[in-house]
Amino acid sequence: MSTKRIRERIKRDKIRRLAKNDKYMKPYDNFNNIITYQNYYKALENCNKGVGYKRSVQEFNQNSVTQIYKIISTIENGEIPKLSNIKKITIKERGKERNITPIRIGDRITQKVLCDNCLVDSIQRCLIYDNGASTKGKGTAFARNRIYKMLQRAV
Repeated sequence: MSTKRIRERIKRDKIRRLAKNDKYMKPYDNFNNIITYQNYYKALENCNKGVGYKRSVQEFNQNSVTQIYKIISTIENGEIPKLSNIKKITIKERGKERNITPIRIGDRITQKVLCDNCLVDSIQRCLIYDNGASTKGKGTAFARNRIYKMLQRAV
C-alpha cells in the first residue's frame, strides 16, 4: 500500500468517527434540552428521597418553584450558581479524622440535573462493560457475577 492511500483512509475514518460522535452528542449539546423545569422537578423528587425530614430540605421544598426559577435564571444569564455557605464537619472514624463538606439541596439538584441528563449518557458508551460502579442496572450482583465468570475463565 502506498502511504498516500493510507493517509486518505485515515482521513476518511477520522471524518466518519467525528460525524458519528456529533450525531451521538447532538441531544446533549443543546442547553435548552438539559436545563428545564421538568428536569429540575424530577431531580428534586430524587434528591428528596431519604432526606425529606431535614429542615433545610423542607424549607427548600416550600419555596421550590421560586428557588428553581432563581437557579435556572442564574444559569441562563451565563453565571454559575453560587454554592451555599457550607459548614465543614469533622468526623472521627476508626481513629482517623475525616473532613466532610455536605452539599445543600439546591446545589445537589443542579448537579443531579447535569449528571442525569447529560454527563452519564455522554460518557456511558466510553466505559467498559465490566464497570458496574453507579451504573443503572449494574449493581453488586452484576459485579459478583462478572468476577465469578472471570475466575472460571482463568482456571
